[in-house]
Amino acid sequence: MFSGELEDVAAGLEKLCSENEIKLVANPDDITAEKFDLLISFSYQKKLFANTINKAALAVNFHPAPLPDYKGRAPAIWALINGEKEFGATCHFIDAGIDTGKIIECRKFPIGTIKTGRELSEKAWYVCLEELNVFMNRYLKGDVITGVQQEHTGEYYSMAKLQAAKKIELTENIEDINRKINALWYPPFEGAYIELNGERLYLINKDILEGLS
Repeated sequence: MFSGELEDVAAGLEKLCSENEIKLVANPDDITAEKFDLLISFSYQKKLFANTINKAALAVNFHPAPLPDYKGRAPAIWALINGEKEFGATCHFIDAGIDTGKIIECRKFPIGTIKTGRELSEKAWYVCLEELNVFMNRYLKGDVITGVQQEHTGEYYSMAKLQAAKKIELTENIEDINRKINALWYPPFEGAYIELNGERLYLINKDILEGLS
């Protein structure tokens, strides 16, 4: 089982940026330069607009899921809900859409014994960081960075769809319920729940309890 921490990914990102004199910003509005060589989007949850993208000679994003199949929010959760056997991470060019740009690299890995959305997301972010290191090595060597057009549209997962998935109906079969409980386990965020008399009762199962021991 993968047992990384997202804090380790953040530390690795900060180290890489420091070593390569890359400026870290939390908000694109903080970018004051009119033109610059490279824009890297890493764990930025909002859409980048043309007025930011067009300032960069090269703009790339690191997405913690295989594209084009898993666009949008919380892709690791959806992969587990959908019963996938493998997952991945993608480096791609940024275009006018959301997670629709040409793919530079997509690395896949077996999900194996990973059960929860948090674990799978952490694993995917580690792969994103590895992809970023590979990308920077190529970029600094002066390699020509090219991408491949996404072959099909895939699925776009919205925040609204995620919120709807959290509500468990007791008419669902037990396998689906357990899969959702595991997939939606991503503390400190709200997980799977049932609603009783207008109150949300959150669910935990044996798999999660064993993981906490």
